[in-house]
Amino acid sequence: MRKNVSYEKIFEGPNMVLYYVSNHMLYAEWYGNPSAQSVKESSQSKSELVKKTGCQLLLNDTRRLIGSWSDSIEWLREVHFPNLIANGLQRMAHVYSIDDDMESFHSMNTFLEYPIDLEVQVFTDFESASQWLCGEPLRDPKNSNTLSIKSNGRIVKLNCEDILFISRFDRKSIIQLKDEEIISPMSLSQFEEILPMSSFMRVHKSYVINVKKINNLKYHAGGYYRAYFEDFGNAFVTVSKLHSRGLKEILDKQ
Repeated sequence: MRKNVSYEKIFEGPNMVLYYVSNHMLYAEWYGNPSAQSVKESSQSKSELVKKTGCQLLLNDTRRLIGSWSDSIEWLREVHFPNLIANGLQRMAHVYSIDDDMESFHSMNTFLEYPIDLEVQVFTDFESASQWLCGEPLRDPKNSNTLSIKSNGRIVKLNCEDILFISRFDRKSIIQLKDEEIISPMSLSQFEEILPMSSFMRVHKSYVINVKKINNLKYHAGGYYRAYFEDFGNAFVTVSKLHSRGLKEILDKQ
């Protein structure tokens, strides 16, 4: 049986989100097509948080990554992994997508050809990775499609596939369905912790969107974009400069 754990986002950087998992491990989710500099920036923050949290276990998930780690292998081997080990990391499970033309697999295996003082294993699915890493299979944060929330004093159960986006204004969140709005006191950060990561993305301080419902992304001004949704007329969500590149890369992969 899969253990149900909670995921608390503790860092978001270029092409990576890092979560603290309630069984005292870290979960790093990579997405898009990061440059060598992006890998370096986010990895350095990850290393610092390994030390700060005292976590000895790390699950590195690249299933939403486009491309490979080849440009960063030398830096990872010579700088990053020694830092992780010095900061207390003992085991790492690396998950890649079986649909990635083996790029991520070959990049990581090229890295593993060199001896390091760290237990590392490569997997193609989350459950096997978590079983090896911490002794029991955990709930895959990317595969939960049902959401139960409190709204106006009652519990509402939603299929995540029906959600277009969630907005946050005046200390309340609005879950936008095709024909209905549901109001919740939960913050967007709380929604990010329970929504399936394969479908939802924070694109603005006030918006989380279902990337699978986007049918058009148009440039607006000043680096900002507007995201339009299937069967939802001319309504749009603003995409900030910080998140526009990552969203475009995810949409290109769909």
